[in-house]
Amino acid sequence: MGQRRALSRLLFSGQGRRERDLGLVGSSLRGLLGSFRTQERDFWSVRSHARIRPPVAPKKPFRKETHGIEWNDPYHWMSSPAGKAELVEHLHGENRYADAVMADTLPLQRRLVKEMEGRMSSELATPPERWGSWWYYSKVPEGGEFPVYYRRRAEGSDVKAFMTAHEETLLDQNDIARQFGYAHLGMCKLSADHKLLAYTLDKNGSEDFTLFVKDLSTGQVLSQHTTEGVVSVEWADREPCLFYTVIDNLMRPSKVYCRSLDSTTESKLVLQENDASRFVDIARTKDWRYLTININSKTSSEVHLVDARNPGGSLRIVEPRRSEVEYFVEHHDGFLYILTNLGPSSNYRLVRCPVRTPSSKYWEEVVEVEENIAIVDMDVFDKHLVLYKRRAGLPCVQILDLPLKDRICGVSFQHAFCLLSLGLYKYLQFRRIS
Repeated sequence: MGQRRALSRLLFSGQGRRERDLGLVGSSLRGLLGSFRTQERDFWSVRSHARIRPPVAPKKPFRKETHGIEWNDPYHWMSSPAGKAELVEHLHGENRYADAVMADTLPLQRRLVKEMEGRMSSELATPPERWGSWWYYSKVPEGGEFPVYYRRRAEGSDVKAFMTAHEETLLDQNDIARQFGYAHLGMCKLSADHKLLAYTLDKNGSEDFTLFVKDLSTGQVLSQHTTEGVVSVEWADREPCLFYTVIDNLMRPSKVYCRSLDSTTESKLVLQENDASRFVDIARTKDWRYLTININSKTSSEVHLVDARNPGGSLRIVEPRRSEVEYFVEHHDGFLYILTNLGPSSNYRLVRCPVRTPSSKYWEEVVEVEENIAIVDMDVFDKHLVLYKRRAGLPCVQILDLPLKDRICGVSFQHAFCLLSLGLYKYLQFRRIS
């Protein structure tokens, strides 16, 4: 859960999943249309073989045994490297048979291809998302394989103002792919003043990411800040100061560094985790007040706070690690709001404490564990805290006023069985909850 919560804080948030889905849909449809055109050429060559018999894969005895149970696997040869050539020939035979059987549907296939082409947009795009004084969005251009990230000045709230504002390109993954021959974008984070963009890139498919920092005012990548082996990154609040985690020889993020972009000094080591069963992640609270250094294993967690307005200050631990105890931290108006399984139940409960006294002995119960109800996640806004829950396995939402009052309201859904997914809303403020 710690990983999911931290990694969900991407700059483009829900856009990342949407544009990945859009790219996959576009690629799949383009591949399908190309396949139809190839079949159209091939169909005419197989019509004379319309009475071709379906190929039958040969059975070859092969005995297998697991846990004292024996059985015969007559198609094991298909998974053997020695049978690769024979398997490929068999698949070609199946394709020829399918082409012959489907040859009389060629006119229908042409109509379907034409209809799908008419429904496909030449350019796939995500809806713009407002963040500060900018609108951010991405598009997969016609003929491109990867998204391009853009922004426009938010000079008004209507569509006309958005469409007439100058479009600024932040990052073009297609250009990156042409440069390196491969492009897998990992993290992508904007500085608080929207002037710098930090992103990580896998350049060869090894899942070893490199950190790049781009100056958005000039469009130049600041090569002096390029760093290998980076997993997560976060900006401090009021100065160009970047925190990032670096992997060890086991590909485990184990160190946290801090780099001031205004200085020529080397990056400063902030924390090093030597326990090989734990991994380190850097995130921030939604109000940009604190950076959180999260040290997680599969069953326990430990969080350190960094004052985002004083990134050179000392770390403050929330609660030392304990076996089988997990907790996740947000901040609002001088209080830490914590989801934790510390207590008599393995389910999560919501507690809070003043920032100045973060240890568990000062934790105050806000929402206790309830029977048949599990807290899944939380989100903090300027005047509300939202809990995402499951009641008897079904999703539900609970909303608390901030500062804490007696009023707690729930959100009901029209249908009992539904899918509720968490989005990412960058603003602390929103208009109202009704």
